[in-house]
Amino acid sequence: MHYINLSGQDFPLKSQAYIRDFLRATPRRQYIRALDQRAIRPDTLNRVSHMFVEALGRMFRTGVPRTFLKGATPFIGTQWKAVTRSFCQFAVHHPSADRFKAFYRRSFIPDEAFFQTLMMNSPDQGEVMNDDLRTIDWVPDGDIKLRPRTFVTADALRLTLSSDLFARKFNLDEDAGIFGLIEAHLKTPAAMDYVGDIAIKPTRPRAKPIEALTPG
Repeated sequence: MHYINLSGQDFPLKSQAYIRDFLRATPRRQYIRALDQRAIRPDTLNRVSHMFVEALGRMFRTGVPRTFLKGATPFIGTQWKAVTRSFCQFAVHHPSADRFKAFYRRSFIPDEAFFQTLMMNSPDQGEVMNDDLRTIDWVPDGDIKLRPRTFVTADALRLTLSSDLFARKFNLDEDAGIFGLIEAHLKTPAAMDYVGDIAIKPTRPRAKPIEALTPG
């Protein structure tokens, strides 16, 4: 059993039956992007190198420096994931997760790093696939390094051919036609019938992860 987090701008590319069969076939796999933050994304280390506090609906950098968790390596990815129930129980209840919770409570954008760091620094958490099962088109956006482009009708072929389970992002006000095209696709055998595992190379804990560009 897996936990999948979704937003209101996500949309499935496969039917519920397909998604259920896919995850049943891979019960020990963790679908989450996890990159060694020091090696791959050193530009984001400011998120953990100083303490942050939340107040008045904003995050404030205190200017107070701190060292990272002893014996641990920081990892980073995106907030999107499909992870096992056993890992969720571990994250919530296991005492060894407490120091990670305490540390990331005072970090910046922890939802893109807490779960990755906990998982990759903890033994026996299954295969980490370095994949969040989402089709996302990251594009530059001013001071924000990357943002997800809104999919439109012209993207229908790409989306219906994707092996991912979900895509993001969508906006009904921007392009309503794309929804009807994907809904029609969800009734086809390609989206309804899971026939085998897709070829995703796992990232083993503490091993150097696959290099990939993630949002800043």
